[in-house]
Amino acid sequence: ALAWGCGGAKPEAPAEAAPPAAPPTSSLPGEWAVAPPSKVEFVAVKDGDKKVPGAFPGVRGRISADPGRLGATRGWFEVDLSTLDTGLPPRDANIVGTFFDVATGTFGVARFAFDSVEPASPSLDVGGTVEALARGRLTLHGTERPLDARLTVERPDEGTLRVRTAAPFEVDGGSFGMEPQRLALVKLCGHADLSSKFPTTLDLVLHPAAAPAPVAGAPPGEGGAPPP
Repeated sequence: ALAWGCGGAKPEAPAEAAPPAAPPTSSLPGEWAVAPPSKVEFVAVKDGDKKVPGAFPGVRGRISADPGRLGATRGWFEVDLSTLDTGLPPRDANIVGTFFDVATGTFGVARFAFDSVEPASPSLDVGGTVEALARGRLTLHGTERPLDARLTVERPDEGTLRVRTAAPFEVDGGSFGMEPQRLALVKLCGHADLSSKFPTTLDLVLHPAAAPAPVAGAPPGEGGAPPP
């Protein structure tokens, strides 16, 4: 979870129900789509010790994964930054517009592409769970940086995979050239300070999806066609 911007802390969210099971399928396809209620969460710290959690429910992506060969997993997912929810709409608007620069129409999404997955076990049976180290590249605000994340992969039924972070990973806005945006947000909201590093977690629900036709010029090894 990440903490940010103007306003008070977000109230505690009610316990969430497990995602509904997908209808059984006769065989597992190689292509999986990121589906609701997937989300990316973060926590920012303002004014020294005030935590502000936030979430992005707008997540989509395509993953090429065979539960019998998890080490061959590749793919991508991206986050619609305009879907930020910290519990206070005015604060959301300040962060989305001032920090993420979404209004310019250039930096509307953050995108992660998997380069490799190193699972603790090579396969995953229905009802099982396995941990894995994912290595890849995060693109944010027009800058790409390497990023590793420790994940837990569950297979509750034949047609569902659930991918969650085993531990938060850190996103440093400064490494993506966003220090001017951070300072602008501090000034706009009248904060004494605002953290530039944000502990971040993932909760991705995957269901089988028909693989799209190959697209000319698509990045190799990222599973499915890139977003339009």
